[in-house]
Amino acid sequence: MMKLKLLLVALCSLLGCSSFEPLTKQEAALEIVYQLSLAVDAYTTSRIKYTEWVYEGNYLTQGIIGAQPSDGDIAALFLVYGAVHYLTVRALPRKWRPYFQGGTILLSVGFIVNNCNNGLC
Repeated sequence: MMKLKLLLVALCSLLGCSSFEPLTKQEAALEIVYQLSLAVDAYTTSRIKYTEWVYEGNYLTQGIIGAQPSDGDIAALFLVYGAVHYLTVRALPRKWRPYFQGGTILLSVGFIVNNCNNGLC
């Protein structure tokens, strides 16, 4: 839980980095797609505890919530991931935003596919 608190401190430090320039319609649509993919990833990750032979395989995520994470840890972590993603998009120069969003969507979908291949869907 201490690691989640440190993530929240990092999140709060990003608040000052966000620009006040609103997202374009394309950026907002990409952000919605990312946040939805993150929710699906969180759901499939939450099913790990029902499968004895499956463990959290993402090194960063496992280091924070463990190999067989609880629902509370998963919810807290993915809320932080979503908020950090949004704030990062806002902090990036406009020309870099779609590349960051597209790349992270692809990464998230890859995690979902991996989870489904491990019987978590």
